[in-house]
Formats: sequence, structure tokens, C-alpha cells
Amino acid sequence: MEEKIMFICKEKGKKSKNEVDRKLFKNLMEAVKASFDLDNEISTKILEYIPNLECIEIDKDRNEQRDVPFIVCKFQDNTEEMVEVKNCHEIMWSILNKYISK
Repeated sequence: MEEKIMFICKEKGKKSKNEVDRKLFKNLMEAVKASFDLDNEISTKILEYIPNLECIEIDKDRNEQRDVPFIVCKFQDNTEEMVEVKNCHEIMWSILNKYISK
């Protein structure tokens, strides 16, 4: 298993990439899950994916056109899973945006 997870952002025809330490990201998702007992579906899903997660991709242009934006989780076996992240999940979006902007 790679020690890093790649975060990719597509915006206005440009693509940016950032590598994030897998263990630190896992620890953060565990803290988010524990902090939001009543609404932790997204952090729970991401935690399930982390062992095989290769990349999280966010297409900001496409998300602007949707009622419910999403991320794409790509795995080491070349499969992928779309995870919807409602705009009201401000903390999760703040975390994701932090990792794609470095």
C-alpha cells in the first residue's frame, strides 16, 4: 500500500495534484467521524476506502452544475466510486478543499 493518497482537482480546464500522507488523512477522518455521531456517512465511507484508495478527484466545474456535488474515489485495482458530498457538509468540503489546494 502506498503511503500517500493523491488529491486531484479539475477547475477551469486545469488540473492540480497534491499528495497527502495516508495515515494523517485516516486519523483526520477518524476524528471527523467521532465528532459527528449523527451525520458521519461521508467520513465513514472514506475510512472504508482508505486502505485501497489511490486518489480522490474533485471536478469543481462539473460540481457547480449539480445540486449535490461529489468526489470520485479511485482505487488501486482501477475501480472507482462516486461519493456525493452535499454542500451543507461545510467541514468536509473545507478539509477536501485544503488538500486539493496545496
